[in-house]
Amino acid sequence: MSGKPMTFIDPPPDFEARHLGPTQADISGMLEEVGYDSLTDLVRETIPESIRMEGELDLPAPLSEAEFVSHLRSVASQNRVFRSFLGMGYSDTLVPGVILRNIMENP
Repeated sequence: MSGKPMTFIDPPPDFEARHLGPTQADISGMLEEVGYDSLTDLVRETIPESIRMEGELDLPAPLSEAEFVSHLRSVASQNRVFRSFLGMGYSDTLVPGVILRNIMENP
C-alpha cells in the first residue's frame, strides 16, 4: 500500500469534501490516534499475513459511462420475466385484518 489517498477528480468548489473520503491530513490524524506511522504499518499489524494479498487486483479496464450502460443493458437483456405470485393470495397465508383494511382503504 502506498498510503496515498486516491484522487480521481478535482471537485467543484461547492462540493462537500466529505464525499471524497479522508484527506491526507485526516489519514495522518487517524494513524497518529491509533499509534501507527503509515497505512502499511497498520495493515501489517492488523491483517494476518495468511489472508493478505500481495500485488495488484486483477480487474478489467475501467469503462466510460456510455460503455457501462451498454454493458448493463446487455446483461439485463438476459433476464427472464416470470409471473410473481408473492403476496397475491395464491398460497396459504394469513394476512392480519388491519393490513387488509389498510390495503383496501388505501386510495
